[in-house]
Amino acid sequence: MRPSLLITSQKKGVPFREAHEIVGKLVLDCTKKGIYLQDVTIADYQAIHPAIEQDIYQTLASHTAVAKRNSYGGTGFDQIRAMIKKAKNE
Repeated sequence: MRPSLLITSQKKGVPFREAHEIVGKLVLDCTKKGIYLQDVTIADYQAIHPAIEQDIYQTLASHTAVAKRNSYGGTGFDQIRAMIKKAKNE
């Protein structure tokens, strides 16, 4: 997971380096507990950093992750649609 997805790209005002450290701690904690980032409660997120808000769950959603994969030939929805359309026309 990119730290910028959690905090900096959400315009929370947290420097990337600090966001990177926060994400590292979160991932390690989740790994030890055998849970996913989506399973962390908002109270636990905010105990780690108050800039993390309820919108974190939308950021972590699978649909959001796939939608952001929109580079040429990528696995994002738009790219897959374009490749299907291209294949049908060939």
